[in-house]
Amino acid sequence: MEPVVVGEAPDYGDVMYWDTRFALDPEPFEWYLPWEDLREVVIPRMLALGVPPHDVEVLVVGCGNSTLAEELYLEGWENITAIDTSSVVVEQMRTRCAKLTELEFHVMDACALQFPDNSFNVIVDKACLDTVLCEAEDPPAAASAAVQEAHRTLAAPGVYLLLSHGAARARLEFLTAGDPRWRVEAVRLRKGDVPGDGEEAFYFLYICTKV
Repeated sequence: MEPVVVGEAPDYGDVMYWDTRFALDPEPFEWYLPWEDLREVVIPRMLALGVPPHDVEVLVVGCGNSTLAEELYLEGWENITAIDTSSVVVEQMRTRCAKLTELEFHVMDACALQFPDNSFNVIVDKACLDTVLCEAEDPPAAASAAVQEAHRTLAAPGVYLLLSHGAARARLEFLTAGDPRWRVEAVRLRKGDVPGDGEEAFYFLYICTKV
C-alpha cells in the first residue's frame, strides 16, 4: 500500500487521511510483520492463559485492513472484536469477513474504548500505539491513555500483546507507569534482511501479562 500524501507528511491524526488511504487502496496491508512471523511467539502466550480458545475474548486495536484478526479466527480464537477509527476500513472489513460470523468490527478510538472493565482475555496492538505517538497533539498523554484503556479492559488472566518499532527505553515508560499490575516481557523480532544487532534491526513484541 502506498501512502496517501497529505501536505508534507501523512497526517496520522486525521481520520480523513485514513479514510482516503483505505478508499484508494483497500487491499490487505501488514504493518511491521505478517502473521507467519508472529505466530510462534504469540500463540504460546495466548495458550498460557489456560483459557480454552473458544472461551477467549480477543480485541484487536487499530486493525486497519490487516489479516491479523482473520488469522487468529482461523487458528481457533473466534470471539474477536476489532476496532479502528476509520469508518471506511471498518465497513470494508465487515464485508471482507462476513463469513466469519463471530468476528466483529467497530469504529472506535483505542484511547477511549467503549467496553466495560475486564472485557477481554487478549488485546493485540500491532503498530497502533506507535501511530498514536505519531499523531496526537500530546503524544505521551495519548499513549498513556491507550495503555491505560488496554489495562482497564483486560481481564485477569489476560495478555496485552504490543508490536512496536520502539525499543524498551522508549516504550516501557508507558507500559509500566503508575500501577499497571502486569508483568512485561520484551521479545526482539528481526526486521527481514536488516543486518546487525542494533535496535534498528528489530521490532519489539511487548507481552504484558495481567494476573
